[in-house]
Amino acid sequence: DVNHGWKVTAYDSKMNELYSDITEGSLNFPRLSVSGICYIKVEARYADHMNSPEGVEYEVKATNYTDAKWESEYNNSSTTANVISAGGVYSGYLRHYDDIDWYTVNTTDYFTVNFGKKLDAIYSDDINNGWKITIYDTSLNTLYSFLTGSNDTSYNIPYAGKCYIKIEARHADYLNSPEFVYYNFKVTNYVD
Repeated sequence: DVNHGWKVTAYDSKMNELYSDITEGSLNFPRLSVSGICYIKVEARYADHMNSPEGVEYEVKATNYTDAKWESEYNNSSTTANVISAGGVYSGYLRHYDDIDWYTVNTTDYFTVNFGKKLDAIYSDDINNGWKITIYDTSLNTLYSFLTGSNDTSYNIPYAGKCYIKIEARHADYLNSPEFVYYNFKVTNYVD
């Protein structure tokens, strides 16, 4: 009898928690954007004799992916922004309520940013209050900022040159953030 099951937690090499979940059966973590050593801790959900899965065997499997179209952690600032190309579709997610994802791209006369929830993800939870997307120039002056929910949104920005795209929770608090909700976005260059 698994009783109240297990708590499974993944950590990066510095023991920062990446993800945690509880299961009484099988469990699939979402894709975790981290490279290098990763630790997985399995423990009883409740550490007492009456509720823990004592003597119950379990299996753990980890699969590595390398994909330039996914965000690469840690991209939490403009100095560690993921370099992307116009025309490609990129995916990512916020690991926790105060996670921020930064990207940088070179643009022409004007460009369009398309942003939306990734619908074909294995694991996607409630978006809550959605995302805030901010576009900056190289001096980190705000060029444009918009809020979005689950519907695909498209915005035209008149700017040429290198710029930064910051993606964060619309409200950075635990109850209202889109944690582990996959998103897609694409930057398209236009020349008039």
